[in-house]
Amino acid sequence: MRCFQCRLTVAAAWCLLSAPSAPAYVDLAPTLARIVRESQTISVVEVDRFSRDKGVVVLKKVRDLKGETGTDPIKHEVIRAKESGVDRAILEWAEPGCRGVAFVNGKTVMVCLGEDWYQAHAAEDGWWRLGAPRPDLPLAYYGTVSRLADAIPLLLADKNAVITTLTHGADREGASFDLALNRASLPGLVRVQRLSAGLRMPDVALGVGANPAFVLGTGRAGADEIAALVEKLQAADGTARAETAADLGSLGTAAAAAGPELVKLLDDDVPRVRMAAAAALLRIKPKDTQALDILAKGFQSENASTRRHAARAAGLAGPAGAPLAGKLAALLKDPDVLVRRAALQAVATLGPAAAEAVAAERGTRGEGRAEALLKKIVAGTAGNVPAWGYNLLARFPEESLAVLTPGLAAKDLATRERAAVALGYIGRPAAAAKLQVALALQTAGDEREQRLLKWCLRQLD
Repeated sequence: MRCFQCRLTVAAAWCLLSAPSAPAYVDLAPTLARIVRESQTISVVEVDRFSRDKGVVVLKKVRDLKGETGTDPIKHEVIRAKESGVDRAILEWAEPGCRGVAFVNGKTVMVCLGEDWYQAHAAEDGWWRLGAPRPDLPLAYYGTVSRLADAIPLLLADKNAVITTLTHGADREGASFDLALNRASLPGLVRVQRLSAGLRMPDVALGVGANPAFVLGTGRAGADEIAALVEKLQAADGTARAETAADLGSLGTAAAAAGPELVKLLDDDVPRVRMAAAAALLRIKPKDTQALDILAKGFQSENASTRRHAARAAGLAGPAGAPLAGKLAALLKDPDVLVRRAALQAVATLGPAAAEAVAAERGTRGEGRAEALLKKIVAGTAGNVPAWGYNLLARFPEESLAVLTPGLAAKDLATRERAAVALGYIGRPAAAAKLQVALALQTAGDEREQRLLKWCLRQLD
């Protein structure tokens, strides 16, 4: 998980990393319609081979969605010049059989991995080399590859399609704090909205995410999609089955009708599908012991990829995954770094139950961990605090407020910003700090700080 310095937290909310091929300001992030219109070819691609040491991924075309491309292997170098490692999102995605959508415009390709993107440029030797990061593109699309692949033909036929993106403009926020704080790397926590997208929608994200003409609602799927999603569980492609199960799980008990079909997938030949179905069932039936057993067995698999998918699924299972917290904490010592990262993400997603498990694993008490975290937040050394960290602080509101509220009146702007961000993510348990936040708002002379404090007040309601 990338770490951002706390003093940059608020600045990042309004101005993202610069890239020579894209505007830095997130309001200028392109919509999916613009990307589709400007792409000469669009193809569904699949990972054929991946070398982590060489930083090379070889893709093969599955099918064309726009234009025609050849059948030759597509070779991408995914380590940037002067860098020594592959980006985390690519590293976690580049597993043989995983799919993406490639949008080619001249000598530039943007590859959507589902919940992340990367950009590459064509070289004279037939290779494509990784370009600058594109942190703005989840505002164009953030969701499953299968939903994206289904949507593009509809857009090209001048019809509307339901797509998912990170929220932008909702709750009067000029940009998504989830995007700025890198919470997109915490699936299950990041806020997602459904849009009715058409080829003639605006070119930029500004205004679209707050426009009722486009916004259908929040969440990865709507109740009106359940029947279609249940049918899609029969897809021949394992990626589509797993992604569809996850979408159904996001609906919780509203997707109870999908239960019998999800149970069938617990015996699927593809481990990723089994894990996704188990997580979905736990969202629908929180005490489903068969689903818990599937995930527990996944943790013990000899295959690192299966352990990783099981850890991710445990996090997506929500509170029903709490009985797995102890086993999940043990995966933080797994020999495979990707498994450890997936386990850490799951710990962050599960919240207090997982925090207690990690604390028990290390022989410490939750209150002591909360105190240590508070000190790091105030000092600016906490980095990108995961959601379970704020949930841990919420369990000790009096102690947390005693440390954070004085920071709202600090002379140092960075300290004030850190305090406001922490209180906002603690949420309602920190409601007793509303008066102090309101007083800080009255004295804040900087527009950026005012916006942050207004956001904080809304989170405390």
